Amino acid sequence: FKGAVDSKPSVSELRVFLGILLVSGYCTYPQRWMLWSHEKDVGNTAVSNAMRKNRFEQLMQFLCFADNTNIDRDDKYFKLRPLISHLEAKFLEHFVPVQNISHDEAIIEYFGRNSMKQHIIQPLRFGY
Repeated sequence: FKGAVDSKPSVSELRVFLGILLVSGYCTYPQRWMLWSHEKDVGNTAVSNAMRKNRFEQLMQFLCFADNTNIDRDDKYFKLRPLISHLEAKFLEHFVPVQNISHDEAIIEYFGRNSMKQHIIQPLRFGY
């Protein structure tokens, strides 16, 4: 956290933050603040009871995984590289190989401009 007023979130608070990110990816709204709305058709009481909207926005603003003063221009994921490396190490630590392994791929539809976007023929044409 750089420049944040409350720069020491607890582990449980970060878990709630991650949970809200997962929920917001599953239940998409035009604006993120709608998760905290009091309207019956858009609000999510689990999210609004778990964390204040202002605290969530503060965590979104100040949470960093990489040092922006040391940018690797060849790595498109340099801002997430420390997190990706940590997750890879943990996945390998807890992976128990078995004889039959199934691998599947998924793509999320996206039509904006980004160099990491993939193009396939069916069923979605563009996405991540």
